[in-house]
Amino acid sequence: MTRSQRRLLWAPLLALLSATALAAALALVAHHPLSAGLALAAVLVVALGSAACPQAWLIALPALLPWLGLAPWSGWIMVEETDLLVLAVVAGAYAGGAWRAWQHSPAPAERLAWGPRVVGGLLFAFWAASVVLGLQRGIADAGGMVWDWYQAYRGPMNALRLAKPTLAVALLLPLWWQALGQGGELAARRLTVGLVLAHAGIALACLWERAAFPGLLNFSADYRSTGPFWEMHVGGAPLDGLLALTLPFVLMACIQARSRLAWLLAAATLLLGSYAILTTFSRILLLAAPLAVAVALGVWWRGQGRAAPGAQRGSAAPAGVAAPRAAIGMALLLWLAVSLAAAVMFPSSGYRGLLALLGNAALLLMVAPLAHRLQPREWAAAVALALAGAPVLLAAAVALPKGPYLLQPLLWAGVAALVLLARGSHTRIALALAGWLVALAGMVLLAQHWGGGPALVPAAAVAAAAVLTLIVTAVRRPPPWPAQLRWQGGVWLAMAVSAAVTCIFVGGAYMAGRLDATAADRVDRFQHFRDGLAALPDGRAWWLGQGLGRFADSYALAAGPGHRPGDLRWAWVDGQRVMRMAPGTHLMGFGELLRLSQRIARPQQALTLRATLRSPEAALLHAEVCIKHLLYSAGCQGLELRVTAGNADWQTVSGVLVGEPLPVDAWPWVRFTVFSLAVEHARLPVELGALHLTDAQGRDYLHNPGFQQGGQRWFFSSDMHHLPWHAKNAVVHLLFEQGWLGLAAMAALSACALWRVTLGGARRHALAPALAGALAGVWAVGAVDSLFDMPRLALMLLLLTMVAATLPAPALATLPAGPANRA
Repeated sequence: MTRSQRRLLWAPLLALLSATALAAALALVAHHPLSAGLALAAVLVVALGSAACPQAWLIALPALLPWLGLAPWSGWIMVEETDLLVLAVVAGAYAGGAWRAWQHSPAPAERLAWGPRVVGGLLFAFWAASVVLGLQRGIADAGGMVWDWYQAYRGPMNALRLAKPTLAVALLLPLWWQALGQGGELAARRLTVGLVLAHAGIALACLWERAAFPGLLNFSADYRSTGPFWEMHVGGAPLDGLLALTLPFVLMACIQARSRLAWLLAAATLLLGSYAILTTFSRILLLAAPLAVAVALGVWWRGQGRAAPGAQRGSAAPAGVAAPRAAIGMALLLWLAVSLAAAVMFPSSGYRGLLALLGNAALLLMVAPLAHRLQPREWAAAVALALAGAPVLLAAAVALPKGPYLLQPLLWAGVAALVLLARGSHTRIALALAGWLVALAGMVLLAQHWGGGPALVPAAAVAAAAVLTLIVTAVRRPPPWPAQLRWQGGVWLAMAVSAAVTCIFVGGAYMAGRLDATAADRVDRFQHFRDGLAALPDGRAWWLGQGLGRFADSYALAAGPGHRPGDLRWAWVDGQRVMRMAPGTHLMGFGELLRLSQRIARPQQALTLRATLRSPEAALLHAEVCIKHLLYSAGCQGLELRVTAGNADWQTVSGVLVGEPLPVDAWPWVRFTVFSLAVEHARLPVELGALHLTDAQGRDYLHNPGFQQGGQRWFFSSDMHHLPWHAKNAVVHLLFEQGWLGLAAMAALSACALWRVTLGGARRHALAPALAGALAGVWAVGAVDSLFDMPRLALMLLLLTMVAATLPAPALATLPAGPANRA
């Protein structure tokens, strides 16, 4: 049987898989809470695009993943837009494959080694079997399957929610192997682009969130970034995990960039991502991110990094370029020096002084490799010109409004232009040196202008140290570090990240407070692990697990008095759909209430809340309308409603929300407005029949106010109390829900993946460094948080694990060149 005939036999199976995926997508689209029409159009566009370009999903899926979660608007938790994307990709790609097989025109493909795919496939089958068993046990433990589009985490459909990532990877993995066979290098680049775009999207969402709520440079407010991940409405680590997972791909995109534009885009993404990482104020991420970077660089260095830029392993460094070890050592020294200088200047010079320091450090990196060309008389001329010009320029800066701030960027631009246009001209190099010396004096002036006398001495000391550094390094032969802009840009990126760390720790008290609480939190976490595992029954549960999605419900049922979390469920009562809300008994503060919420339009006048409800005992309801993204409020109008004691009949209570008028936001910092309702001081559940939030004109701001469509458009959050909802450790989570069987399956699969890209045959593959760093980083996050109870994070983790476990050996002996002499 020929290869074409074998492909033809596969065509019906591919067509069946495509039709099944498309049918499932259309079934979900028909029930989309926001717009079935838009959802249908998006599914068809993605499916047609995947059919026409089978590798497009490598970019589209990771890039769109952070944005395809609209639960705060839709109320969908069990199903979300990511599911539609995966189904559309599978439907289109498999349909395209079936069509090409029928036409006897398959894309040209190279034969991939079977060994890694067989081993990885068997390990994945072991994991998938554990998931299927956990799915069955989870549904049974929840009382049997009950279909509801809007179930919360304590119903049987939560097991289906956590099984979806494994099914998605099983469908996507053949498409990845096909992409490798049709051009492994191109497939690797596309996957890297998709993950870089994912990192950029997450970082931009965090940037908007910080600017819109606490402020970009406010590092003292009790506000931790949540980004575009609604899953953090009850805590969790999708933001931490996906930042750690995608960061090494951005780093390697910088190292392996093929053009200056690509490098600049990757470098900008790296800076934005560093800001996002720091503003999570996550202590584990401050360890996981450097670990991910270190592992990625270690694998890259072992594969090629010991060779000189642009050379094969074992070849000599180009003439006039510092040896790689010396260059790396110098980079570390410069990074440490600027980090120390930032710590010295920032307390008195503020952000402006820190920015001036970074600008002048960038100029030092550019000027030093050229300054050694100058003769002593040219050095003297440059110093004389600086001494003559500095007083004039500084006096003009003092005379002009904001002059010290304007002088720095003008000098930076001038010096950078002279360096870039030097082309061996000693005159231009001398002028650049003079300009840099004046810029250092301007930095001291700027610091004094901002911080007064206390800022003068630290800034002057840093400037003097910079001059001394230039003198010492400029007399060396060969130059102290490479003249290539890409190398210098990489060192400057490290300096900028270090400066940002200084801002987080010195510019605000929040991170320091979190670090101070580490010991106490560690005790609480270990107690939480013990409590969670104590809720696991003896016997088979330890080997097979309690079932997928059962941690939150089991933990709540096993919690003692005073520790139970709140609960809310949709229920049918006398033929009417109602929301049944039970308050928690763990309350220690207003922020720990379990809130039923909905995003609404911003009101500009007083609102009246009218609630139809019944309660078997007295209860207190808190209602609020707040400017809010997910967990943190920035201005609220509130109301307390008291329910009559012991009234088992339906009653209507109402009141007017009071508080300061909510502001009108200006683009682009438009913020969301959220209505929330919570129950307090009630031992038994309160049943809500309807909620109406109206203004003076009778306009109702709530969608689905009578719950006729169940939970459509309704959401919920536990703003401050997160432990009951997660195992807070990936190992504990796997052990509880899938037992030793599931834990062993994931351990074997992860170990295979890490070995493959660090010590195995794929260690020299272009993707190996990023994959190794990503897996190391995300598992570090898993030490203090669950990874598999958030489908978007679990999907990317499982997919990249399988990519690493089945990655073929590269055709070339070395990785693609790093920061070569291209710049």
